[in-house]
Amino acid sequence: MAPRSETSSKAEDIERFSKENPQDEPDIESISTPQPSRLSSAIQTFSPNWYAICMNTGLLGTLLHQFPYKFHGSDTISTCFWVLNIALFILFTTIQIIRHILFPKAALRQTLATMDELCFWGCVPIALVTIIAQTALNGSNTSSWGEKAQHNFTVLAFVLWWIDVAIMLVVAWVAYYLIAKRRMAADIPIPSFIFLPAVGTTTVGLVGGIIANYSYGASARLAVPVVLVSYLLEGFGWWLAILIYPVFLGELWSKGLPIPFRMPTLMMLVGPAGQTAAALNVLSSAAIKHFGNYDKGTFLTVESAKTLQGGSMGLALLFLGFDIFWAIFVIVALAEAGWKKQLKLGMPWWSTIFPIGTMNTTFLVMGQELDSPTFRVLATGLYLILLIDYLCCWVMTGYLVYKGQLLDGRQQLRKKD
Repeated sequence: MAPRSETSSKAEDIERFSKENPQDEPDIESISTPQPSRLSSAIQTFSPNWYAICMNTGLLGTLLHQFPYKFHGSDTISTCFWVLNIALFILFTTIQIIRHILFPKAALRQTLATMDELCFWGCVPIALVTIIAQTALNGSNTSSWGEKAQHNFTVLAFVLWWIDVAIMLVVAWVAYYLIAKRRMAADIPIPSFIFLPAVGTTTVGLVGGIIANYSYGASARLAVPVVLVSYLLEGFGWWLAILIYPVFLGELWSKGLPIPFRMPTLMMLVGPAGQTAAALNVLSSAAIKHFGNYDKGTFLTVESAKTLQGGSMGLALLFLGFDIFWAIFVIVALAEAGWKKQLKLGMPWWSTIFPIGTMNTTFLVMGQELDSPTFRVLATGLYLILLIDYLCCWVMTGYLVYKGQLLDGRQQLRKKD
């Protein structure tokens, strides 16, 4: 006969004890493994996908700072988003550090378990770079803090950006390399989060353009290397996304849409094109601003920058068209699932904000570059939709935490056991 499993043996011991001693409680601790507390299990299973909250907070703060229709207090609210983003980032990073100290093997095992978990680490440098963007916009451009403080914020933004570039490139390369090496996509559908490292590199490139363009007192010596590397990052992220799109679309055609719980993650398809379109325009504006002062070789000149600006606008419009297609595709899919009452609450809903926010960034930049009221109105309307989505996600998250469906990893740990 086959030996009994340890789990069934324990269950039978408990049942036998209860029958033989009906008045006494069985000594569970002597026959079964003690369950961790909710706090301990929450730390052990804390996923980097929580940094998506930071990403969305920073995105809304950045967009509000560049809002086409300023109102009294808009910059103050934008700064509040910045402070909240920093606080959340510190909190989540502290939890991750504790997690890796207390549960190093479990943390590594969870990271390598699925493509989702591996790609979620792209959220960390993206979250950090949204803080860097607001450091340049809100920190270095607040004149009431004094010129010295403004200059310090500018230097801080540039230093942090270079650090974030290194982190983002390592995360992206390691994620895609391990997916290939461990054949993670061999037997399961490719998740939408496969785009996350690619979106991350294009986001870092966009923020490079922002700090070069808008930081207080940024010199050409500081800005031009950032602009050039940002173009490299756009190439890294966009062409990776171009390679992933046909593979992912092929799976959609052959296997259908994801399960309803994961359907909001389809918004990740909007991210690469929207971020690249915005980045090209912002970087070309930075080139116009700084190439003339740098004035070296045949490319780093005012004339080349003007040519670059015209070409960037044309490409940005092409990318925006591609972006709109995917946005409509995903909205229709979500609307149909919602009509059939198939959608489920969960963390995937946080992924509906940042990708659409990349399109909003493009609308903002187009409104500035083309002096277009149409794009400014589109940017304003879309921002309000994103803000409502953001607030709804906070309410949903609070509800799920209260119900024990989030930040309670005991059920997840029991499944692993």
